[in-house]
Amino acid sequence: MEPLTLHKLTCGYHSTVILRDIDATLHRGELTALLGANGTGKSTLLRTICGVQPALGGTIMVNGEPLGSMSPRKLARTISIVNTDHTGAGGLTVEELTALGRHPFTGFFGRLTHADRRIVREALEAVGMADRRTQFVATLSDGMRQKVMLARALAQTTPIIVLDEPTAFLDAASRVETMRLLRRLAVEQQKSILVSTHDIGQILPLAHRLWLLTHSRSFIAGETARLTADPGVMNTLFSNRDIKFDPVRQEFF
Repeated sequence: MEPLTLHKLTCGYHSTVILRDIDATLHRGELTALLGANGTGKSTLLRTICGVQPALGGTIMVNGEPLGSMSPRKLARTISIVNTDHTGAGGLTVEELTALGRHPFTGFFGRLTHADRRIVREALEAVGMADRRTQFVATLSDGMRQKVMLARALAQTTPIIVLDEPTAFLDAASRVETMRLLRRLAVEQQKSILVSTHDIGQILPLAHRLWLLTHSRSFIAGETARLTADPGVMNTLFSNRDIKFDPVRQEFF
């Protein structure tokens, strides 16, 4: 059983349909990239998958259970989210911010057990931030802060991690490092990681699978090697016909 399966999923707001009839699966131990131009519905799809907004139709199955039947606590123990926005937690230390990922497990008072602290420590080690655990988040670079947000998601110990534009505020080196880290965590920790990104050049060599939202808002899913071998498929991402995909160089030009 795969961690997340979409069947005939329709997304939108109230009576306005943005995406319809989406069939897709997130696989364990794989990094999946969600690609598409602005306005094609990437954020709408992510919010629906994470239970932030209701689906307009179809089903979302999480570990074999309908998403809509899951309690907020159970959902928080299953899917963790890393958003684009800069965190306002500058007054917290790296360790304190990471420890917030244990909230679905610690109860009302949020007291950490020895096991919780071990999980937080291991999450920081996984992203290479253990040596900065006492440093205030406000003093970190954007790249380091993004690592801490990912550590918080890891501390949540969910089988599924969803990231919306995690490299939006990062420099070139940090973007490369972040994408490589996501691939490594998916494989080594057997997570199902879904990342929405415009960083196509960085993600294509690393993603196991692609979810493509075309300029006409149709949906295509498949293994990265298969989809990128067909320029006709990749060219559907953008409405500008002057932008072409080169399957040899694996980039748009």
